[in-house]
Amino acid sequence: MSNEQEKFLLKLSTNLYIITDAAGIINYASPKAVLLFGFPANKDIDLSRFLNNENWVSLKQHITSALESKIPEYFSLRHQNRVFNVYIHSHEGLAYQCWEDITERRQLSQALHRTSERIEFAERATNVGYWEFDIQARRLYWSTEMYRLLGIDDGYMPEQNMTRNYILPEDYPAYKNQLHEMIRTGEPAEGILRLRRADDKIIHCSYRSAFFRDGERKKIAGIFQNISKLIEMQQDLEKARQSAEASNRSKSYFLAQASHDLRQPMLALRIFVSALEEEPLSPHQKDLLNKLSSSANNLTTMLDNLLDMSKLDSDGFKTHENIFNISDLLKNIFFEFHEIARSRGIEFHTSLCHYRVRSDALLIERVIRNLLSNAFKFTTNKVLLGCKREDDYVRVIVMDNGGGIAPEEMEGIFDEFYQSKNINDINRKKGAGLGLAIVRRISDALHLDIQVKSKLGKGSSFSIKLPLVKGT
Repeated sequence: MSNEQEKFLLKLSTNLYIITDAAGIINYASPKAVLLFGFPANKDIDLSRFLNNENWVSLKQHITSALESKIPEYFSLRHQNRVFNVYIHSHEGLAYQCWEDITERRQLSQALHRTSERIEFAERATNVGYWEFDIQARRLYWSTEMYRLLGIDDGYMPEQNMTRNYILPEDYPAYKNQLHEMIRTGEPAEGILRLRRADDKIIHCSYRSAFFRDGERKKIAGIFQNISKLIEMQQDLEKARQSAEASNRSKSYFLAQASHDLRQPMLALRIFVSALEEEPLSPHQKDLLNKLSSSANNLTTMLDNLLDMSKLDSDGFKTHENIFNISDLLKNIFFEFHEIARSRGIEFHTSLCHYRVRSDALLIERVIRNLLSNAFKFTTNKVLLGCKREDDYVRVIVMDNGGGIAPEEMEGIFDEFYQSKNINDINRKKGAGLGLAIVRRISDALHLDIQVKSKLGKGSSFSIKLPLVKGT
C-alpha cells in the first residue's frame, strides 16, 4: 500500500498505529500516536518510557506472544484516562499495533447499565471494511474485512459495481446520488445504508468515500462500518427517552403541586408562629407556642425530605461535579450548627483539613448536614465534625457519643422511614426516617463510599470519602 493510501486510511481512522520490535523500540508511530504519547522526533525510542509499569508489562507480554506464536493478540488497557483496545499482529519480526480508543463506548456502557447485553457489544471492536477503486484501470479492491463484513469468501476477486449487488434496492439510489455528488464537487460522501450479506442477513452500515491520488493515478476509496447494534441501541434509547419524559412530566407535576399546595400553608404557619412569639403570652401559652413551633419545624423538615426523595428518584436528576475547598464548606456548616449546639448544651467541635476535592459541592453539603442533624438528634452531649487525608482521598467524619447502633440494624438505617429500636420515644418523634435515606441516595449518585462505625452505649461515626485534587 502506498504512502498516500496509508495517509488516507490514517485520516479516516480514529485509531493509533505503532510498530515496534520485540524489545519495544519504536520503528514507526502514526501522527495520532505521536500526539497522544508525545514521542520525540528522533526514531528508535523505547515505548516503555511512555507507559506506566503495569501497562508496559502487559503490552510486552502480548508483543512476545504475538511474535512467537504468529497469532494476533487482543487486550485492553487504560492510558492517560483513556481506554484502548490494542490489537497486535506480527510481521517480519515486528509487532504491528493498532490502538482503538473505546473510551466513549465505555462511558456509554456505564450510563446504560440496564441494557448491559447491548452495551457489551458496543465494547467490542468495530468491523470496518475498506474498498478502493482505480478509476483508470477500472479495478476494484476490497480489504479482508470488507469480505468478512458481507460474509463472502475473500478468495474471490471483486468486480466493478459488485458492491451494488449487496445494497438494498431502496437504499441504492441515495447512495448513488451521494457518489455522483462526490464526483461533481470533490467533497467526501457519507451516510447510512443497509446491506444484504451473503447469508441474507441485513445489516446497517455507515459509509464514507472520497477521492485521493496515488502518484499520477486518481482513485476512490471508502469504508463500510457495521453499526447494526448501534441502530438497535438508538431505538431502545428513544423508547427509554420517551418513557423517561413521561415519568418526569408526572413527577414534575407532583413536585409543582407539593411545592405550591404544601409549602405555601407551611410558610403561612411559620409566619403566624413568628407573629405570636412577639405577643405578650402567659407561661402556659408560651409553652403551647413552643410546642407548636417545634411541630411546625419538624413538619417542614419532613416535607423537605419527602420532596428531596422525589427529586432523587427522578430520572432527570443530575449531579454537577466541581472542585472546591473542603475546609471552606465544613467551616460554613460548623458555624451554622454551632448556634444549635449551644442552645441544646452540646459540645460541638471541628477538625479541619485544607484540601481541594472533586465532587458536587451542593450535594456533599446536603449529605454532611443530614449526618450532623442525625448526630445532634441522638448524641448525649458531644458531636465532632472533621476530615483527614487518606491516600488520594479526603475522609469527612461526623461523630457523636449517643446510644449507638446495633449490628443487626446497620443495613436498615439507610432505608426510607426506618426508625431504630434503640432510640427513645422523644427522638423517634423528631423525624420520619428519611435523613440517612437521602444520604444513601446522594452517595450512590456521586459514587461515594459511606462508612459507619458504632458501638452500643458509646456512639456512632459516619464518614464519606471524596476524591482529592492532586497538588493540594
